[in-house]
Amino acid sequence: MTDAGLQIALVGASGRMGRAVIAAASGRDDVRITGALESPSCPELGSDAGETAGIGPIGVPISSDLERAFNDAQVVVELSHPAAVQA
Repeated sequence: MTDAGLQIALVGASGRMGRAVIAAASGRDDVRITGALESPSCPELGSDAGETAGIGPIGVPISSDLERAFNDAQVVVELSHPAAVQA
C-alpha cells in the first residue's frame, strides 16, 4: 500500500453502491478513489465522482474509458449490472 492508501477504481461509480463506496472512502487515509467507470450512455460522464456521491469534488471524473479509470488503481471494485460486465 502506498502512503496515499489503497487506490481503488469503481465500475458502476454513479450507481447506488458506487456512490456509497465513494462516500465511505471520503476522509479516510487508508483508501482513495482514483478511478470511476461508467457506461458510455451514463448521463454523469465527465462529472466529478465525489459530487455525484454527494460529498463534494474529489478530483476523479466519471469516465467510460477503461484505461483512464483503471490507470492509477491497485484494486478494481465492480458494482455494475451483470450485463455490463459481459460487454
